[in-house]
Amino acid sequence: MKAMILNGCSKDDQIAQVCDQHLLKVLTHEDISVNHIMLANTALKGCIGCLSCFFKTPGECRFNDLGRNLPIDFLESDFAIFISPVKFGTFSSLFAKAYNRMVIQLESHLGETINGELRRKKRYEKQYPALIVIGIMAASSPEEKKIFTSLINRNALLHLHSPKHHLLFCSADQTRNDIEQQMQNTCQFIRN
Repeated sequence: MKAMILNGCSKDDQIAQVCDQHLLKVLTHEDISVNHIMLANTALKGCIGCLSCFFKTPGECRFNDLGRNLPIDFLESDFAIFISPVKFGTFSSLFAKAYNRMVIQLESHLGETINGELRRKKRYEKQYPALIVIGIMAASSPEEKKIFTSLINRNALLHLHSPKHHLLFCSADQTRNDIEQQMQNTCQFIRN
């Protein structure tokens, strides 16, 4: 099995480090090949909305940086793990920059109607990977969790075409053992 970890947290985010380290330990123990991407360590341009990846070079961004390879890494994975701070109920700006670059290259400019809802078609026929999203919070906030949950549910369905997805939150008011147990439970999701 192959996994992609896309971590959009800062280098000094201790909660994210605990999640990240424990995930790597568990995935390695499960003999899962991991492509681990720390966005804080990369130079990544933001999407400029030129739509070249839709029409001029379908599925390929005009910028030759990490953002061009993200869709390839995503599609070559059996599951993708996104780790992002939750900011006002959404992704951090660093994670959003990578996410926006990836998603636009994974979708076609054509639309389709599913269950009465207009959506963009997948660009590629192969099955897209399962998705695990870990929201990192300074303090647990029910309102932010509700907004972030809605965002992830819609993105998994509409843009990432994930066959299944799982969301969890880690916050500073949890113990290290609680966070590690959540990571262990998340890996159970992977096995099923």
